[in-house]
Amino acid sequence: MFGQIIAILAMLVLSAEAQSSEAAACAECMHLSYELRNVPSYIGTLLDSMFSSMMNPACEANTVQPQTCEPLQFPAWMEHKCIFTQVTLMASNLIGLIPNAEMDVTVTVRGGCHAQWQTDSDGDGCISLSELDEATQAQLTQQLASLSAQWETVTYSGSVCMESP
Repeated sequence: MFGQIIAILAMLVLSAEAQSSEAAACAECMHLSYELRNVPSYIGTLLDSMFSSMMNPACEANTVQPQTCEPLQFPAWMEHKCIFTQVTLMASNLIGLIPNAEMDVTVTVRGGCHAQWQTDSDGDGCISLSELDEATQAQLTQQLASLSAQWETVTYSGSVCMESP
């Protein structure tokens, strides 16, 4: 029993020393983009001024300077992943104003580092918004709730992805 405890402690010490020399880094940013169809140009100008502080094309292109991830507690058994979420609202029929208006709004969020236990697979991949549970879907789409209330028909699409730094 005492030997097993010593072995476990030794593995923990060795895992702390096994950190790679190159620190992992992931971007943290947000970008909002939109496309309007069948609306007067002044509405686009108005939306440009409203959304300009949320537009960050470098975030969408993943060229934002990444932030260094916090050191892992157990680097021999854990790994960093970068989180990336993209949600698109597709809306049509602006209530009471322009019946044939259409708008697509996409919110891109690069959520920084996520520490997870290592698995046999590389752990990279995406899950579709439609495959997530209802509570998670609601959490991801709530940012666009006030905007979606202005439209008669609204649908959402998107994904949550994990990628190696």
